[in-house]
Amino acid sequence: MKMKCAAMLSACCALAGAAAMASPNVTQVKLSQDGGRRLYIDYTVDSPAVVTFDVMTNGVSIGRDLLETFTGDFGLVEAGARRIAWDTRTHWPDRHVNGMTAKVTAWSLDAPPDYMIVDLVHSNVNWYVSEADIPGGTVLRDEYKTTKLVLRRIKARGMPWRMGRKPTESTDSYDKYQHPHEVVLTNDYYMGVFELTQKQYKIIQGLADSAQGPFAFWGRDKNPAENIPYSASPYIRGSVVEYNFVNNGHAVYPTGLFGRLRKIGGGLCFDLPTSAQWEYACRAGTGTAFNNGRDDYCSDVAWYSTNWRDDANIPSNMTHEVGLKAPNAWGLYDMHGNVWEWCIDRATSAGEWYQSLEDPVGPAVDNSNSSMFRSGGCFNHSLNLARSSSRVDKVNWQTEARVGLRVWCACPCLKMEEE
Repeated sequence: MKMKCAAMLSACCALAGAAAMASPNVTQVKLSQDGGRRLYIDYTVDSPAVVTFDVMTNGVSIGRDLLETFTGDFGLVEAGARRIAWDTRTHWPDRHVNGMTAKVTAWSLDAPPDYMIVDLVHSNVNWYVSEADIPGGTVLRDEYKTTKLVLRRIKARGMPWRMGRKPTESTDSYDKYQHPHEVVLTNDYYMGVFELTQKQYKIIQGLADSAQGPFAFWGRDKNPAENIPYSASPYIRGSVVEYNFVNNGHAVYPTGLFGRLRKIGGGLCFDLPTSAQWEYACRAGTGTAFNNGRDDYCSDVAWYSTNWRDDANIPSNMTHEVGLKAPNAWGLYDMHGNVWEWCIDRATSAGEWYQSLEDPVGPAVDNSNSSMFRSGGCFNHSLNLARSSSRVDKVNWQTEARVGLRVWCACPCLKMEEE
């Protein structure tokens, strides 16, 4: 079974140059409790929306960790009368609920909250306004590197920017893919705050915790998943012929990594980013070689060949736990170094990739001479290859201990259809 892509692509791209979706309205919010001390928040929303909520006592929130124990209609919801429930006997014992109030907020599907969290164990997705708003108040908690995925909304819609290296920047052997040119992306999107980790990969693929998986540097749950085949089983998204992005959009192999993640995430369009989306997110508004605002130094934001041995916990030539270096200005970690990251578009030696300046993607080629883009450098490559504009087109890197990935999700937040 394939995920139907045509409707999704139309929905995602139709916003270019058009008015944003109308804001949904929430009415008839009511808080009640039954005889079994089960608390209910009833409300009505007039159009599909991303719904967030809060519960207060004496005007103070009960806290995100407790709000995580609520069930029902929040996150991505359809229009109509909706209900959120809470078992106070289990989660609020011996406390009064008198005077509690509830606040329900509905967000437009094309302007949702900044943070999305996918609970890989319990198969649900929630949204949060800021990092401070998520349970625990920081993305650096271990659960966000193991059992949950955190994605950050990248506000890219209609923003012109320079892709590629600036003229004074150093070059490398893949300079043909770094020609500076103006690019416009037509929609916002979500990007993983971290590279996908080994533990997250194993949960998504249904592997036992003790399984080695495909990893060359296995046994480190919070290190990046790497050595993952792109176009061979167990697929990331499917073979490059049948699941060519230019021809077939966001269709993916159902039992591949992203097919499984979509089932966990309620059908949301999880995939790889294009190289342009990856670079825009990496740069975070900078025009320098590195997203720390410098052209000659990135040790504060990256593990690469000069500093990867600085961590005494690394016994040999290998990757590092995600999130140990500083993030970029948009809160994304390890965009430089650690592992290369797969992107969705393809390349040829003729450089056709640069023919489109709006939402650029690679050519629709299906022969063995084509290859996949990936960006950002890795732990044992030079400073030069860690630059924001650097990318590689090696076809023989179908599995590689230096290549991982970062999860992308479409915005507007629409569910994929199945055929």
